Amino acid sequence: MKNSWLSLFLPEDVYKEKRILYFLGESAILGLCVSLLFLIVSYIYPLRLIEMNMFFSFVVVGQVIYVFLRYIFSGMEYTDTFSSKDYKREMKRFFFQSLTFTLVFFVLYVLISGLPQE
Repeated sequence: MKNSWLSLFLPEDVYKEKRILYFLGESAILGLCVSLLFLIVSYIYPLRLIEMNMFFSFVVVGQVIYVFLRYIFSGMEYTDTFSSKDYKREMKRFFFQSLTFTLVFFVLYVLISGLPQE
């Protein structure tokens, strides 16, 4: 996995890396299913309660939140934490990795779809 751009966002630990890749795969499949379901329902019942780009933005944000929550609830970030100092250092590192991941996705979204113009 070291030859991929995705390795910039993944931890060095092989176990954590593998689990996060599983979480990313799960979120991608869930996002695809929700998107397809939305497209089918909007084709059958064209109510237009929500714009397409807004819905798909929610799907992307939902995928990021899903991976984040799965990581937290799995307890993987505490595998090699022995003291309070180690715990604080690990949480700080995890926070900045999550923040970087979120900012990169936000910037990519803005680059792809553009800023709202009203």
